Amino acid sequence: MARVIAQAFSLKGVSMSDFYDVSYSDTYYSYIDTLAHNDITVGFPDGTFKKNEPLTRAQFSVFLARVMQVGKITEFGNLKGTVTWQYNHYIGTKPDVNAKVFLIPTNFNYTKYFKPDLGVYSSIGVIPEQSNLYFAKVNGYGQYEITNIPVGTYIAVISSKNTTRNPNDELYIKSTLEDLLGTEAYKDFELFNLKLNKYDWKTVEIKSNQTLDFSTDFGYTYY
Repeated sequence: MARVIAQAFSLKGVSMSDFYDVSYSDTYYSYIDTLAHNDITVGFPDGTFKKNEPLTRAQFSVFLARVMQVGKITEFGNLKGTVTWQYNHYIGTKPDVNAKVFLIPTNFNYTKYFKPDLGVYSSIGVIPEQSNLYFAKVNGYGQYEITNIPVGTYIAVISSKNTTRNPNDELYIKSTLEDLLGTEAYKDFELFNLKLNKYDWKTVEIKSNQTLDFSTDFGYTYY
């Protein structure tokens, strides 16, 4: 039954479920995991899925009701901005080409995803499948845009490509990102985006049919 529900709604979750009685060797592992990944099932209080027990009408009704909510998000907004830095006193402002922009929901649950996938996202911005993470790079005009973002609250982080920071300055963003990405993925994020590079971040509210501007000028490089 789990297979039927997952296939019928074209769900493709890939994260590892935490059910004690479900393993990779099970025939329907990926389908059960898909249901868990999309919060269609949370299993039983003892941490099991009870895969060998018959599905009751009540359980099926709950599953179906939750499935009907998947994909129902119809309200989306956008995030865009201009990112620059100061080359020198003569040339002045230049686009911070290839600066990285990360957008992470404040309710993101890192435990639903493979740690290596989150590590790759945290380092170079490759987005894990079926995640609500976002990423963009600043173009040659110093601009970026992320579209079709479900409404909600996010942490937006811009990591400069062309300026460096004082490595002795405290990383005030650490506790926030570590809670969202997990300790291991945060270490990658810090190494590739925060440790040496200047960065800017803020909590943003994505609203329906609106485009929010998050721009920054990183000024002169530290060294």
